[in-house]
Amino acid sequence: MDRSVTARLAVVAILAVLAFAGRSVPGRPAMERLVPADADGAQWVRVSSAAADLRLVRDGSAWITERDGRFVPARSDRVRLLLETLGAGRVVREVTADPLRFRELGVGPLSPSLTFGLTGTDVTLRLGLQTATGGYVAPDGRGVVETDAGLWFFVAQPRAYWEYLRLFPEDVAVSGVIRAEVRYGYADADGRSRSGDYAVRQEIGPDGERWFVERSGVVLPAATREVRVWLRELVDLVGSGFGSPSGAEGAAQAALFLELSDGRRYSASVHEYGDRFLAVPEGSGLPGAAYGGLTYVVEPAVLLRVFTDAGSLVAPGVTGG
Repeated sequence: MDRSVTARLAVVAILAVLAFAGRSVPGRPAMERLVPADADGAQWVRVSSAAADLRLVRDGSAWITERDGRFVPARSDRVRLLLETLGAGRVVREVTADPLRFRELGVGPLSPSLTFGLTGTDVTLRLGLQTATGGYVAPDGRGVVETDAGLWFFVAQPRAYWEYLRLFPEDVAVSGVIRAEVRYGYADADGRSRSGDYAVRQEIGPDGERWFVERSGVVLPAATREVRVWLRELVDLVGSGFGSPSGAEGAAQAALFLELSDGRRYSASVHEYGDRFLAVPEGSGLPGAAYGGLTYVVEPAVLLRVFTDAGSLVAPGVTGG
């Protein structure tokens, strides 16, 4: 057969295959969206599950939530991820409209649910059992469907997942710190007394960045790697929840101070709070500043890393102080 004829037949065959692939298959319609409205336009979200029960509200470009009668900042990035997951969700198949079958699919009055305040309508999704491709969901006014949307991750998260619990601004980074100081005197979870008072400072010389530990009037060379690891604990200090401001009215058991290369200064006082602690940050542009100032619950294990012994920061082989 002539090569040109063979080539033409091959092209025709390919076009035929593509045309067949593009045809809709009877009984297999294109998957519809789980929610018809634009999920990105949601004005509020309600998460209701055994792990958390809270309402997230859009506040301009940010998100907030309510805690103990006052609004606190929420993790906008995580709310956006939820909305993106919802918007990308599709109905894999209709399962049943028979309420008697809902229970066997894990859908009932006590099922975890997500409610979205979408444009022109509110949509509630009751989540049932998970499947290999997603799980069973009962949207408002509809039977149970199977969806490919990964919504189960979100209803399994505790309240702290949704709250913005970082004490200092996002742009407070290790690279910008030139001096840090800590003072502490408290009993740890085992009743052991812990105390310390020292600072680390940075010097830039011909050989680059160097750090020093200042303690009891003595200055010792520091181990740069250990200092930077420790500074990350300070600048990335995150609470496990928000506390009551009244809990921080007594004397502080510890305090930390940060000085940045751009002139900004930050600090946090730490107060006993039952078997945990409350941290009260101070400085410009704090995440909680727009909410009248916030206090943060800090776990004892976090304090152990923040208020570490000064000796662990001293360069190897150095003695004194």
